[in-house]
Amino acid sequence: TLPEPTVFDRWSLMDFVNSSSGSCFVGIDEQLQNTRISSSPNPTTKQLQYQYQGEYTPNLSIAIYNLQGTLINLQHAKNTNTFNCTFDLSNQPSGIYMVQTVTNKGSSVQKIIKQ
Repeated sequence: TLPEPTVFDRWSLMDFVNSSSGSCFVGIDEQLQNTRISSSPNPTTKQLQYQYQGEYTPNLSIAIYNLQGTLINLQHAKNTNTFNCTFDLSNQPSGIYMVQTVTNKGSSVQKIIKQ
């Protein structure tokens, strides 16, 4: 079974924020290098469109966290090589958020900005 997305602690969140040198991707496992993951628009004001295209995975989890490490939203998909969803961030305060993608082969983290 697929592990639940990681809950980030405050220190790793600050490393996350400070380490992104203009890139949306903060970290990606080598096993996911042939995978296309996008979250747009970035920055966003309300809706965030998420897209996963890659190798077949029996389990896919997409989690959004705020800088306090609180899980904001979580989506799951099973038995897929493509997945699209929309996250509503309109009720969230402006700031930096993380989108974590977890598959059976690895994980990636993207930085998004809510204006």
